[in-house]
Amino acid sequence: MKKYTLLFLLILGVPLTLAANCYLVVEGKHSLSREVAEQIALIELSQYIESMSETPPSGIASKDCLYRITLTDLKPGLMLVIKGPNLTSYAESNLEGTVAFQQALFKSIIKEAEDKKPLICKKHAKLLSQECSTPAINSEPVVGKQTVYDPVTGLTWQKNGAGKMNWKAAGEYCQNLELAGDEDWRLPNSKEVESSYAIERLFPERQDYYWSSTPHHEDKYYAWAYTTSSGEVFSDWIENLYYVRCTRGQEMFMAMPIREDELRQESREQNNENDTTGIHWVIAPTYVSGFNQVVEIYNHNIEEQGHKLDEESSGLPVAVVFSPYYQFESGFRIGGRIGPLMYYLGIIDDEDDEYHFAAYPIAVNAGYTFPVGSDDSKSVFIKGGVSKLNARGDFVESEAFGISAAGGMEFMRDRKVSIGFEGGFDIASAKLRKYDCSKSVTPDDLDTCDHESKQIMPIGLTASFLVIF
Repeated sequence: MKKYTLLFLLILGVPLTLAANCYLVVEGKHSLSREVAEQIALIELSQYIESMSETPPSGIASKDCLYRITLTDLKPGLMLVIKGPNLTSYAESNLEGTVAFQQALFKSIIKEAEDKKPLICKKHAKLLSQECSTPAINSEPVVGKQTVYDPVTGLTWQKNGAGKMNWKAAGEYCQNLELAGDEDWRLPNSKEVESSYAIERLFPERQDYYWSSTPHHEDKYYAWAYTTSSGEVFSDWIENLYYVRCTRGQEMFMAMPIREDELRQESREQNNENDTTGIHWVIAPTYVSGFNQVVEIYNHNIEEQGHKLDEESSGLPVAVVFSPYYQFESGFRIGGRIGPLMYYLGIIDDEDDEYHFAAYPIAVNAGYTFPVGSDDSKSVFIKGGVSKLNARGDFVESEAFGISAAGGMEFMRDRKVSIGFEGGFDIASAKLRKYDCSKSVTPDDLDTCDHESKQIMPIGLTASFLVIF
């Protein structure tokens, strides 16, 4: 029976191979977690377009189909481009986070698959208020004695705005307003202002600045305002005095303001990566320019006694620095430094004797970190502070405090281990005795020799390679 069934399928031309699989990949330079974006897209695209899976690490076969989503961060918002066998489209959103991704994804589906619009709008009408509404674009506004009704947005506006006041007073004014028998007045949000029919047609004066209710997403002392002369929306200090025009009606959907610390927290939870704030542990191999002066003085003093240095004598101008710091959200940073740890060992060839020098500098510093780009993966920093040399050795007379300063750049800051480089200086100094035994009868006894004090900076200029945990 199976043989006849197989023959029957061949006669009908039915392919016996399994259908090609469809896969999805999300890419681009954006702040969203790729894994989270892929899971959302897989759920929605499988529901409205066709069933698909994540792209396996081993890659896909030539018979399989691939949907590629490219994301780009906007300020604010997100641009989404999707290319695939049954959907090639693009859309953007001025929201933030995963909400922006969902909105842009639905917009791109509706743009090219109009038959999916009713089902999408049924489930996501609030997120797609403009796409899922059918405003009467050519309808004229209804102008009353005290109000103006906008048929495009369904909002009613205060006809004659109030006088100038700061942002907080503007919000309180609209909340307490009783006008045309209504008490549910409010200050319009920035989305309502930016997209409202009112800017273009409702208010012909178009000559001054008005507050919106939306606070700035990064600075609590700033909020969004708009100018009726051009319809531009901009941020400004909340204590500035601007005019107020209240509105009422169902509030147009917009994402809640998200501050930078919340965005970083979301990114950390989604990507399971280290935040750029908090404590950072830095180990840095460092070149120091002044240490060779220490070596020269020690070698000179040993040779002045008539001794010969053993080949095992050592003193290198490369040392290790340990410099942890704490990074605040604002960019301010405080930290410390131990090192560069320096050591010299002078061994006399013909006698069982040694001369030592050791320095373990300690410093405290403060500085500022300037992010480079929008993804916090790179930054430039500067720092300065106070240092102490802590020098010990046979020819060390004294030591003095100094100041230190440095600047550099860090890379891959969004990863668990990042790298960077740094250049700086440290003027913490020490006084070393340099002997002259040319006039001494017993040069092997340094106490009988003349000497002078040399003030040196063993650290001086530094160049470091940073490894940051």
